[in-house]
Amino acid sequence: MSKKIKICSVILFLMIITVPLCRFDFREHVKSNLDNRMLTENPFSKPIDPNALGTELSAYFSDRMGFRGEAVYAYTALNNSLFRVMEHPYYMKGQDGYIFIRKNSNVVFTDFHRDFADMIVQIDRYCKKRGVPFLFVFEPEKLSVMREFAPVGMNYDDSWVDEFLDILDQNGVDYVDNTVILTQKHREGIPVFNRQYDAGHWNDIGAFYGVNCILEGMQRRCPQIKLNTEDEFSIGEKQERDLQQNGVMVEEKVPEYKPKVKPEVLTKKYKEGLKLDPSYRYFYYSKRDDKQSPKTLMFQGSYMNTRGYKFMANALNEYIAVHDYQNIFDFEYYYEKFKPEYVVFEVAEYTFLDLYFNTEKLKGFSPE
Repeated sequence: MSKKIKICSVILFLMIITVPLCRFDFREHVKSNLDNRMLTENPFSKPIDPNALGTELSAYFSDRMGFRGEAVYAYTALNNSLFRVMEHPYYMKGQDGYIFIRKNSNVVFTDFHRDFADMIVQIDRYCKKRGVPFLFVFEPEKLSVMREFAPVGMNYDDSWVDEFLDILDQNGVDYVDNTVILTQKHREGIPVFNRQYDAGHWNDIGAFYGVNCILEGMQRRCPQIKLNTEDEFSIGEKQERDLQQNGVMVEEKVPEYKPKVKPEVLTKKYKEGLKLDPSYRYFYYSKRDDKQSPKTLMFQGSYMNTRGYKFMANALNEYIAVHDYQNIFDFEYYYEKFKPEYVVFEVAEYTFLDLYFNTEKLKGFSPE
């Protein structure tokens, strides 16, 4: 009997090792919904750095192993049910049941941020040379707005943002920092973020106020732009379940805004043949002939892609949305293709990373 148990144990052990290997993910340029980032690429697909090879191989196998998502889900669910602790690669539990994007350490202002600010300055100058207004938009992460609900003992510091925006001020770049309006509404008791569901983004209420703040920024150069009003939307609630399928089960009623008059959507017509980074392919094109506003090209991230887009589409005559991240490095291509009358570049606080904006491309960015 003991021999049979040993044989079964060996077989089970081999299955535990070999089955995940059989499901190994060899695809290139894969985005992980679990981590909200790109998976590590094969280190042998580029020039090898002997000093970093061990670390890169470890990260590659960790990211690409089969059933990784299921393992994270099981581990997270077990910790949450037994110990009321959230052990998740992307999320963390704050006070009073709030969930936030995980912060392992505070961000420090670096050359990456200087290069990023310089890229924005160059885009601004490019647009000014052509007589087209430009607006940069900064979106705060949820923790920045709701600091009082941070995990116990966390000392959250985002002072790097002030240093970053100072560079824009020094170079005369027009920008909107949505931290101000979202924090103000939160202090007034208006829920601009959900407690748990989709913890990485604003909800429809936050998007309504945030986009109106963007539109106010655009009004400085184009006064004919009109803000959204609540009577233009059917406002209600809907029940949501799960947390972006990231292994933490939640159920929450969230606000929902539906525009009463829908724009003409031209996305399919213009997306065909459009140059887009294979990992960031969001594109949206809408038109409303009843609005007096400039043709707007907006490079945007997930805040706008998930909810903000419908408020921009409701307010503007012609609205062209391109997933920013790596696509912003092809700025001239999109500018020449769409010939905009206004350019907006929107970035969320937690995406100032090489994962989203390649460091080398930042340094080499130089539109003619």
